[in-house]
Amino acid sequence: MKGDRSPLARAALGFQVKGLRYPFLSANAFGHDGSAGSEAFADPRTGIVLGYTWRRFGFGWSYPEHDRLAAALHRAVTFAAGDPS
Repeated sequence: MKGDRSPLARAALGFQVKGLRYPFLSANAFGHDGSAGSEAFADPRTGIVLGYTWRRFGFGWSYPEHDRLAAALHRAVTFAAGDPS
């Protein structure tokens, strides 16, 4: 499912499959974003959890800061775990 980019593979039981958007998350990662810039996900395999809200409204579902924030979170978690790569 992680390699499947079809629209039907992007949602699961009302949640979005976040491993498709963020490659460092497992296929079990789930969450949801919102039109006002919010983003939330949890990855049961890695233990990474993110909840983010932004006080603005936008007409789109993709905000560049989501990608940067999630990548920074991943770097911090892997560094704290002793893997500075």
